[in-house]
Amino acid sequence: MADGHLCSYHRVLSRSRRSSLNLARILAQHVVGRFLPRGTIALCSDDTVTQYPGKEVYGKGRQCDGVRSTHSYIAWRWGHKWVVLAILVQLRGRSRALALPVLCALDRLPEANKKRGHRHKTPCDLMRQLLCVLLRWFPQRKYLFSVDGGYGTHALARFVSRHPRLTLVGKFYKDANLYGPPPQR
Repeated sequence: MADGHLCSYHRVLSRSRRSSLNLARILAQHVVGRFLPRGTIALCSDDTVTQYPGKEVYGKGRQCDGVRSTHSYIAWRWGHKWVVLAILVQLRGRSRALALPVLCALDRLPEANKKRGHRHKTPCDLMRQLLCVLLRWFPQRKYLFSVDGGYGTHALARFVSRHPRLTLVGKFYKDANLYGPPPQR
């Protein structure tokens, strides 16, 4: 680990005049070009909560920490909730794939968005936006997108059904009733 306080490293991008989206594009192009030059790109998603106890931290809120919570106890943390889209790569000598985060979005609380006059976006809405960006960056590629139960929603499934290059793999109930697709309107 490098010397200095952790917050010094957090300031690198927050005070930069460069676009973090351009940086994310360069990173994604490097990861895809180096590790996945052809074939289907495997993606995964999750969210993470970072704790920031300060009074003047932008965008923080009271977030449920899924890692520390149990069925009988909900752990709350003050900080940021980040929605993260990662590319899965398989490296030589490793038995498991690595998830390399390439895009992320800050999930703000509904009250904070209302206070600023912005429309509230759920984590699934943010994930759809991140997927749109990645689909635009690599228009010739196909994707296999794995999600956990929190992102396995009807809205995300409808989004994936409109994009034939994208395949969704998510949690499924063992007693679900399977029917054919709905008729075209």
